[in-house]
Amino acid sequence: MKQHRLALERGNTLVSQFITSLPSTGDWYEDAQKSLASDSVVEKVILHRLRKKFERPDKNRANTLHEEALHRFVTSDERLGSLDLFEIKKIAYRIRPLIAKWLEGIYFDVEDAWFGPGESFNSSGGYTSAVSKVRTFPYTVTASCAEDFFHVIWSNRQWRRFLCYRIRKDGLKKSFAEALRADRGLDFVIEHGYFEIVNGSRFASVPKDNDNRRGINVEPLGNLVCQRIDGLAIRRRLAAIGNSIGHGNFDPSSSSFDIKHGDGQKRQGDILRTRGCGITTVDLASASDSISLKLCALVLPSFLLKRLMRHRCDVVCHSDGNGQWLNMMSSMGNGFTFELLTLIVLAIGRYHDPKASAYGDDLIVSSGTYPSVRLSLEQAGFIVNHKKTFHHGFLRESCGVFTWFGNEFEAYDFKWMESMVDLTIVCNKLYRLLCSPFLMKWRNKIRRLWTRLVRLVDIQYRAPIWGGLDTFVFDPAVPLKTSCNSRFLAKNLQYDPHCIVKRFVLEQVTRTKSSIRSFDAELVSYFKSMMPVAHGRRGDLRLTSEHLLVTDGHWCQLSNLYALYEIDMSSR
Repeated sequence: MKQHRLALERGNTLVSQFITSLPSTGDWYEDAQKSLASDSVVEKVILHRLRKKFERPDKNRANTLHEEALHRFVTSDERLGSLDLFEIKKIAYRIRPLIAKWLEGIYFDVEDAWFGPGESFNSSGGYTSAVSKVRTFPYTVTASCAEDFFHVIWSNRQWRRFLCYRIRKDGLKKSFAEALRADRGLDFVIEHGYFEIVNGSRFASVPKDNDNRRGINVEPLGNLVCQRIDGLAIRRRLAAIGNSIGHGNFDPSSSSFDIKHGDGQKRQGDILRTRGCGITTVDLASASDSISLKLCALVLPSFLLKRLMRHRCDVVCHSDGNGQWLNMMSSMGNGFTFELLTLIVLAIGRYHDPKASAYGDDLIVSSGTYPSVRLSLEQAGFIVNHKKTFHHGFLRESCGVFTWFGNEFEAYDFKWMESMVDLTIVCNKLYRLLCSPFLMKWRNKIRRLWTRLVRLVDIQYRAPIWGGLDTFVFDPAVPLKTSCNSRFLAKNLQYDPHCIVKRFVLEQVTRTKSSIRSFDAELVSYFKSMMPVAHGRRGDLRLTSEHLLVTDGHWCQLSNLYALYEIDMSSR
């Protein structure tokens, strides 16, 4: 809408002017390491975070940063190929028994099979919903993973029925039945174009901050589905040893669907708040691109190593058509990279400190053990990011949680606003900063900016209760409507081109059953249709650990619902 476009242009201009007026933060990291007990250190951290990612998108600059990201990726992989095996063995043989013990009883559940949130090998032009991925043929997969992927599809009743429906529609039902009887089902789907065998993943990059883009590997669809099974199996074992990063089991009492982050980030933050300055927070540079094949061959049990080797992509394709054999086990974009990284980093940390905690490349250890932990990480092929590692001083950070003398303070990144949802997030972040005791001299400026931005948002998208950063704009001046017409309420759930569910409406529906009767029938049926059901239960919806999967007769219905409402599961 033109009104929204003008509001976003005005909002970006206001934020740009505000950021330009801020002073330079200088080398804030050096100040943080000098044991200065001045609140100015915290102020510099907040202002640095505020300005480092806010920049108008520039296609030419993005292309330059993409080439730099590709160069870093290639350089990192070459470094892994030249690692000294003798140095790796020094730490590998020490942590291997730990990892073997932790992985006892690991199991791989086909119910965990699902897609990632983004693109797969063949670009879909932005149509990345689960519905689009299931409907789009051919499914891409590498030769080593094809058999496992076909088994996953055949073990999933809904997906199997959809594939058979497509084959019947193409007039190949009898041929497929004969192939199945001859145990040639996989050969059939490959020969008739339902599976496409590809060499590996393709390289891409995504924004990181104003000066960098992050390299990722866009995996084939079949590989990604199998990698997710492996990743969630490792998550369950990490949860069993007290280092949960979200293990994939849905808890109906928690009303939370987010298993990607789960309670791992919360645990890291709790450690920072309770253990104060007696710990060191360690961050690794390009950690996802630093898991070498040499290290994995030495520390992983053979059964798991063979499985991961089948499902990984050993080649990455560049935009110029050239391929590159990889010395790294996997990169960002792979379905098990995060879990494998957490497993190895945690093993190194707990070899030296039994109380160590890890979440991806964010490691927390006791300050006294940090020198030996750093040496072991370097022996394993990782690079410690000294700009984000806090050992001296009183500042600590892990998983985006900052503490000063053990007390948490809020610091936010601000990004260029391209939708009304982005404007909502910026407004709410500014309001949170208004409450910060470390920005007293900037409070008037922040309040003026917040007031101007809030005026750009229509009043129907503001509420006087807090519902998360991206649900609606928090504005204490707006009166709370305790009762309203349900049709009016349903109409106003729409938000920009995206549609989101206002949190207070959702809570009214889900928390008290009696309140459901006061809502419009259409809205009630929508909420009921999105409620999960038990594993394997016959019905319209089926829960597969992470997402909702519907039967083939209701795929169209689900896509229509997504067109009307977009639910942010993590805010529920």
